[in-house]
Amino acid sequence: MRRLLPFLLALVGLVGGTAGGYFLRPALEPSDEATAGERADAAHPKEEAGEFVRLNNQFIVPLVEGERVAGMVVLTLSIEVAPGASDRVFANEPR
Repeated sequence: MRRLLPFLLALVGLVGGTAGGYFLRPALEPSDEATAGERADAAHPKEEAGEFVRLNNQFIVPLVEGERVAGMVVLTLSIEVAPGASDRVFANEPR
């Protein structure tokens, strides 16, 4: 048994390594044919990209459980707006 154990451990390691390599192999290379998503993108025109406006003030939200504050969450918001509309967002930003 003492001489058989190293061979059994080596065999288990070999089988485990082979199985791990088989299941964790890289994905297949994509084919040259267009996928359904690419065909759908080609059928619809691209929309104009909006711009993102980051609000300067952080919002503090208390997490209340029952009658006591259990925690605090600090939020920083970014809003997507139409191009050129960032001035309107800053004008209405809370102080």
